[in-house]
Amino acid sequence: MKHYLCLLLLCFIPFTTTAQQFTFNQGGTSQKDYHAEIAYENVNNKIIIPVVIQNKTYRFLLDTGAPCIITKKLYDHLKPAVLTNANITDANGTIDSLKMVSLPEVTLGNIAFNDVPALVSDNKLISECMNIDGFIGSNMLRNSILHLSSTKQTIVITDNHSKLNLNKKHASKLILVDNQSSPYITIELRNKKSAREQLLFDTGMNNLYDMSLRAYDIFKNENLFTNTQEGYGNATIGIFGNAGGTKNYRFTIPEIKINGIPFKNATVETTSDQNSRFGAELLNHGIVTIDYKNKYFYFEPFRESYDLKEKQFGFKPTIVNDKLVVGIIWDDAIRGTVGIGDEIVQIDDINYENIDHCYIVTQPSPLKNKDSATVTFRNSAEDLTKLTLNKN
Repeated sequence: MKHYLCLLLLCFIPFTTTAQQFTFNQGGTSQKDYHAEIAYENVNNKIIIPVVIQNKTYRFLLDTGAPCIITKKLYDHLKPAVLTNANITDANGTIDSLKMVSLPEVTLGNIAFNDVPALVSDNKLISECMNIDGFIGSNMLRNSILHLSSTKQTIVITDNHSKLNLNKKHASKLILVDNQSSPYITIELRNKKSAREQLLFDTGMNNLYDMSLRAYDIFKNENLFTNTQEGYGNATIGIFGNAGGTKNYRFTIPEIKINGIPFKNATVETTSDQNSRFGAELLNHGIVTIDYKNKYFYFEPFRESYDLKEKQFGFKPTIVNDKLVVGIIWDDAIRGTVGIGDEIVQIDDINYENIDHCYIVTQPSPLKNKDSATVTFRNSAEDLTKLTLNKN
């Protein structure tokens, strides 16, 4: 009989409202037996879809880890009714207050959603670089079924599961958390011991799996990890920007199972968010269906198993003040020579001093698909250091 350490994370409400008690579970569609297939644009593992508001088509990011959001620019144009102010916690755990408004009608394909609550955000790094006007979040999809196919590069939204070719052998239970209806799934971690974690499925996150520091503290003594490295800093950009530096960990999990499908030798990093997340990288390995309506999560893999073993560089870049900088240092061999926040001036033959920061945001990591790289760093004293670094 298997013994599992179960980490069913407590439900942290991502916001609290001040003033009147409006919630994200208001609004929806009155249509029945609806079905819309919508082509999407993939921008660095971000899903961008067309959305019609007041007979005009806008670009929205599909983010199951967020509520609906519109940009300040779109808010100024639409002038929707303001419901209240809400205190919001972003992916870095940063808290701030945003307006909550009501959008009279939002149309996806041939489906009209009415009286949709949405936040107003002024994060220009995300909106301008991704050229988007807002986010479609889980609160608008909470009574629907969302089917995501990277091979067809389409999403399907329906309320009738019989219109999708779904197989229960690929299904697991889905838990909807808080009135944002955030979709939580359960995965299994295996090494010398086994454990289960309940975590957010977040299409707004690029990579496969980020583990919360809270989960790491519980799991670290259970012999689940190998090749653990400790770093300091932060390379995650949330809706409120960069977070402050914190202690982080990078490690290998010998096996992760998602709906019974094994992913071996996955490199995982911690996040300062309260909850762990599975991200859009999963779409590169199979077809995903989030059945909000009936509370099932489907993952139909392209292969029977995956080996994700990969060497890693000893630092991780991020963007601060429109510059490419060092976000986290993992390798003790370069610690002290290179510091957190040092500007990354050049990688091999590409100079990043004058490159538009939006190019960096919308492209894969400049270190992706490299086994070695010659990197020039500039510290706060304007000193330059050139290092030839290898993945280990």
